[in-house]
Amino acid sequence: MSKLSFMAGAVCALALGLAGTANAAVVDFSSGPPATSWADGTFTTNLSGIFPDGFFMLGGNPASAYNGYGQDNEKIIFNNAVTLNSLLLGKCNVCFDATPSFFTVNLYNSASNLIGAGSVTATPGLQLLTFNISGVKSIAFTFSGQSGNPYNGDTRSVAWYNVQDVTYNPVPEPGVWALMISGFGMAGAMIRRRKALAA
Repeated sequence: MSKLSFMAGAVCALALGLAGTANAAVVDFSSGPPATSWADGTFTTNLSGIFPDGFFMLGGNPASAYNGYGQDNEKIIFNNAVTLNSLLLGKCNVCFDATPSFFTVNLYNSASNLIGAGSVTATPGLQLLTFNISGVKSIAFTFSGQSGNPYNGDTRSVAWYNVQDVTYNPVPEPGVWALMISGFGMAGAMIRRRKALAA
């Protein structure tokens, strides 16, 4: 094997390896309670200033969550835009339920423009919402059919719901793309050189 082919192969392998690390991530709600951040983003919490609503760890690895005393428009916010693949969503059947009847998930880009949405009827079982939409900077959860929560005199409109397996693909950093392009360029140069020598 020539030095050039070895270098091209090494660069390609490294680039593909780095790109592979950017695949199939899952939102982890393990910080908190309530969860406020994970490696790739942050969560809204205490939107009302009355009771600490937000995403509370439910369990699993990576951790899933229930949204306790959830306010309309609670959000998962990514540090950088991602491709959102899918998530599981349903009524929290072990929580102090505020009788939500319908959930809507809105997706926004970096300019806060709505770029996608999905809805499910609120049931105790988790339901899969599939998106595969790129450029997602934040996910906002809204609901209908809610009622005021009687606990601690809290009369806000709230909903309790479970969120699991929020899967997404981070966009590779520009440096990774540059490394991949240079690796493929070196591989192409090696092929051309071999063809020239063979002729």
